[in-house]
Amino acid sequence: MDLRDEAPWPTNRMRGLYIATFDDMFHEPPAEDPEGLRPRDYFSCSSLGRCMRFQILQRAGFPKHELDDGARSRMDIGSQLHYLYSQRVAHFGLRLAREVAITDTDLELSGHIDLIWGGPIQEVPEEWRIVRKPDWIFFLQELRRRAAERFGDPAPVTVDELKTVAGGSFKHMPADGYPHYRNQLAGYRLLALAHPDALGLPQPKIVDRWQLVVFNREGGGSREIPMRQAWVDEAQERLGTLREAWRTGSWPNCTCGATEGIRWEAKLCDYPGPSGCCQQSLLERLEASLAMNGGPS
Repeated sequence: MDLRDEAPWPTNRMRGLYIATFDDMFHEPPAEDPEGLRPRDYFSCSSLGRCMRFQILQRAGFPKHELDDGARSRMDIGSQLHYLYSQRVAHFGLRLAREVAITDTDLELSGHIDLIWGGPIQEVPEEWRIVRKPDWIFFLQELRRRAAERFGDPAPVTVDELKTVAGGSFKHMPADGYPHYRNQLAGYRLLALAHPDALGLPQPKIVDRWQLVVFNREGGGSREIPMRQAWVDEAQERLGTLREAWRTGSWPNCTCGATEGIRWEAKLCDYPGPSGCCQQSLLERLEASLAMNGGPS
């Protein structure tokens, strides 16, 4: 594909809309039930490390708060940084796939992988030599030469989960990243194990490394954090607990604000009530909704 076909999103409003509705680009939104809910058949990788009661309410389809302008602006910056990073990898001749959506009905899990790259360094397409200036072709060839020196040829096949944080969060981030980042990447690993062909790789079972790539949106810089098997084990355990809760109606307690590294959950809870986060009355509505549809499943 010609890189000119992959221009950045044209306006802040459109970029914010893209981020806010990304999940529905790959999944038809469920119909609204008599309780006004839109329950889904899966949990989300992006929330897997967060409060479990929040995840139950999210899967049930309770509407969330609208993003304010500040949040949209921060997400917009992150989107731009991720796009530029992906373009750099493409210029190196290493990008294999991006925004890979996978859903597994047995795992009851869904997510999209930000970026897959590596393998043999790709040649500059012949058609580019016709339509592009010689200086641009020389630039791409030089980048590929440097990529071979830096990563090897073939380069390790790598799955990246891209994150962007404020300067303070970047400075104080634990060595192994924040817990919700770890669980998100591990969730993608679980999906890839179940659906290796979905990665679109020539040898789908060969991924050399999985990693978080975290950018500092204020002071610059980035960190690469390799995934550990312990992350996958934790994500698998959490997902099993969530599936069991959804089937039995034994709702987990709210833990917003109790998890080190993501204590902001309590302040930014999408489902606050008079007694705190993830209000009990919503669970009662969820039970009524499930009862209309034959109970928990």
